[in-house]
Amino acid sequence: MQFKLRGERDLSDDILLVYLGAEDIKALGGWPITRDYYGYITHALT
Repeated sequence: MQFKLRGERDLSDDILLVYLGAEDIKALGGWPITRDYYGYITHALT
């Protein structure tokens, strides 16, 4: 109901989806991934 009241919105090109598979997580030392890696990824993508 909330979305119907708001109405349609324009799509944004500013969204990026990053997928980490099981092998990627294993290579980073397992789950949970440390905050350092989130920082590295964010820095590399900006």
